[in-house]
Amino acid sequence: MNLYSSIRVQVHDDVAMVREIDGDISRVPVYFATNVQTIKEGQDLDMVANLNAQLDNWCGHGSGFVLERITRFVISITK
Repeated sequence: MNLYSSIRVQVHDDVAMVREIDGDISRVPVYFATNVQTIKEGQDLDMVANLNAQLDNWCGHGSGFVLERITRFVISITK
């Protein structure tokens, strides 16, 4: 007997952002997390689009920072 028909999913990622101005390189850590989503069998899950939108929003303020690397990526899944 299946007691659970869905799972809850959340993604956290930590990234290093970098920019160069007049030869000076600045790096800052940035942290993103998706909202918790309840996913049922057969339902599509696209957490990457949400994270990309958050990154675009963060970069869209004209700071000149770009993604250098992802330093941590965690997927949390619960019944």
